[in-house]
Amino acid sequence: MAEFSSGRIMSLRRPAFIADALNDKQAFKLAEMPRGDLYLADDLVKAILDTGMSSGTDFTPC
Repeated sequence: MAEFSSGRIMSLRRPAFIADALNDKQAFKLAEMPRGDLYLADDLVKAILDTGMSSGTDFTPC
């Protein structure tokens, strides 16, 4: 993780999340990085891919 001098997050090299802390959320963004990535749970990604309506969308595992 890289930080600004203020302590705010600048970037994450390889994010890792504690599943229990997510409270069963399927999709979320980090408040510190509002223009950053959208994180999706694996089962949500699978459900989206199963619809066949994901052309033009790339899912990158973290």
